[in-house]
Amino acid sequence: MLTFLWCVPRSVSTAFEKMMLHAGGFDVISEPFLNLYKQSLISQEKHIQVGQRVRKYCEKLIQRRLSRHVFVKEMAYHANDFITDEFIDQTRHVFLIRDPKYSIPSLYKMRAEYTEDQTGFHGQLALLNRIKKNTGETPFIIDAETLLRQQSSVISTYFDYLGLEMPNEVLTWPRGSSSAWQGRESWHVDAIESEGFEQKSKEIDLDKQCTKVKNSISLASSIYFEMHRQSLVQSKLMK
Repeated sequence: MLTFLWCVPRSVSTAFEKMMLHAGGFDVISEPFLNLYKQSLISQEKHIQVGQRVRKYCEKLIQRRLSRHVFVKEMAYHANDFITDEFIDQTRHVFLIRDPKYSIPSLYKMRAEYTEDQTGFHGQLALLNRIKKNTGETPFIIDAETLLRQQSSVISTYFDYLGLEMPNEVLTWPRGSSSAWQGRESWHVDAIESEGFEQKSKEIDLDKQCTKVKNSISLASSIYFEMHRQSLVQSKLMK
């Protein structure tokens, strides 16, 4: 089985990845398209080349899933231009969403020069709609704040969605980093120091945010609430 967790930056996704690293029985892959995405921005020629490399990598993932459970965490905007409809049809999809009033101020602290694409919301919704069109189904959607408040029930439902039993003690793990995060540990300090999902979100005073952040939150909010609405509908259907 091959499962992708499609997320936006600063959405508790690395903690989720760390949970899967310690769950046992999974090959866990962290943002395999990140560097390829960066290369694709150089020129149209590079963009075409990256598309070819991504498709070859996806073919390997499809083969790999035949013999083991593979879990991949990735930003939707890194991949949507390059993955094929055929690949979408052969993959389990989970979306981790987060209110932009939390994720975007955090992103700004890490990268003040971010672009609107790099907030992740436009790419996430585009991929969600594409998957729904291709498969006729809404992928499993997890809201980060709900996950932090109701860890056991959310993660239990997640494993049910995958058709797997929730591993014992999956909600706790040791402090420490991963070799996959080498060179970008500064982005993952909370996850590295974590021993489980931790509720750290504080109410954000939007009036104290700079104009760029406020504009980004405004642009992303309607996208987030649309995905959140679908997650609530999905939750009712699964009961």
